[in-house]
Amino acid sequence: MKLSKKTSFALVAAGAALALLLSGCSGSGGGDTAKAAGANLPTGDEISTTADPALTKLLPENIVKAGKINIAVDIPFPPMAMYDDNNREIGFDPELGRLIGQKLGIDVSLNKQAFDSVIPSLQAKKNDIIMSGMNDTPERQATLSFVDYTHGGFAIAVKKGNPRRSRRRRTCAARPFRCRRRPCRATCCAP
Repeated sequence: MKLSKKTSFALVAAGAALALLLSGCSGSGGGDTAKAAGANLPTGDEISTTADPALTKLLPENIVKAGKINIAVDIPFPPMAMYDDNNREIGFDPELGRLIGQKLGIDVSLNKQAFDSVIPSLQAKKNDIIMSGMNDTPERQATLSFVDYTHGGFAIAVKKGNPRRSRRRRTCAARPFRCRRRPCRATCCAP
């Protein structure tokens, strides 16, 4: 069975993520040597890992030739992706991206993208992967391969004590609410 480059790379990335979970991670980041070399590796107290040469050998030729994995990240989207006080990309997506690169023995480039442009940037081969809290939908599966590394959902919060007594779906549904982004898919559920 022949795999496409896209599917092959998704499998390598998934393998690296799984290897990180199974092998455990240490607390010592790349430190000053990572900065001196210019590599985008974990630093300071960020979680760190070691390269797996067997996984490195599985990298597609175009990634090896580029010397890095280009990752499209929608920043800011806390807690998934944001900047620290030193303007370093932090959060779940950038830190997992660095760990995947470290496990694969290759540098990563975290490329800030507006969410609406992450898929076109992947299709135009400007980025190799997207790490941006994207929902895995049948529509997106028509053009993308997914590695589901997190599952999220929506909740509706009410004022302390629930003064409007919003307990039923129809009560919640009758009240307006706002979404940070569109499209927003939410289901109002009774407790």
